[in-house]
Amino acid sequence: MTTHQYHQDAYPYNHDGESLGFEATELRLDGDEQELPKDPSEFPLFEHDEEWNTAEFDVELSVTDETLSYVFPPNEVEGALVVAGYAPQTHGRFIEPIETDDLEQGTYSGTIVIERESYRGRVEFEPLLIRNDYRPDDDEYGRQSGRMLAHGPYVDLYLDPPRLSLSGDLPVIPADFNGDDNPGKPGAEWHVDVTDAAKPKLYLNEAYPTVVAAINAIERPTKQGLIGRVALNHLAVSMLTQFTIKAATHAVIKGGIEYDWQETLLTDLCGHYFTDGTVDEFESSLGIEAISTTINEVEAIYQQRQQPYNDIKRLLEMI
Repeated sequence: MTTHQYHQDAYPYNHDGESLGFEATELRLDGDEQELPKDPSEFPLFEHDEEWNTAEFDVELSVTDETLSYVFPPNEVEGALVVAGYAPQTHGRFIEPIETDDLEQGTYSGTIVIERESYRGRVEFEPLLIRNDYRPDDDEYGRQSGRMLAHGPYVDLYLDPPRLSLSGDLPVIPADFNGDDNPGKPGAEWHVDVTDAAKPKLYLNEAYPTVVAAINAIERPTKQGLIGRVALNHLAVSMLTQFTIKAATHAVIKGGIEYDWQETLLTDLCGHYFTDGTVDEFESSLGIEAISTTINEVEAIYQQRQQPYNDIKRLLEMI
């Protein structure tokens, strides 16, 4: 399946796939110009010796007549070129408009500002062509305001060294499950270890080398890295669900929440379900009559939170 065929199938209106041009042309840290990396798709900002507070990226975003004529009705170019930003670890999002007036074929410039205190881990930029205004006609063109009509290549900013984790929630450690100090059962894919309740860990069985290699590459903007993100995000739903049940069970046994990871799972991430956050509520949710509902509700929360479809979309675009 080609990228164009994928987009024809995925969108109920004309979408031109990865047809936009995009690059960062200059980087400044606290006002000082920095040398651009050899790979224009990766900016390892954590490698800079001195700490910085503000990063400014001068970017160029280009669009062709072919794209504009494909995604807009004749003589009706009502769109904007923007850069969407997303930080998976903190789930922070932003939109930076680059050009919002009448669009024509050409290259448009803008500046994106990143405040260090607002983000952790990786921040990805994605250039987008979106529709500005609603149109009532029911045809092959996008109708709703904000519809994505085309996009460009991603640029990844690494504010911190890449770390293998479930979106920052739980450290993931590849291990030999057949070894003498086996952390999990031989044959199992993964094992959550809460022996040290203050510092829980997730072990991934090295007997599945393809999965381990892909997951170790999750911070790389490559096909293998995207496969790793898809795999880990799908595994994360079942892993974090089990981990949350263990957090609630531990709170019931100890008579309250003892650790930050319990607080994060039970009151921050699953606070819409555990609305009271009390021991009585946790105990009730683990009862025979309620446990099935609890597992389903927690799974739904993590399915929405991990949003694996974003990485699946990116992977399909590379195939």
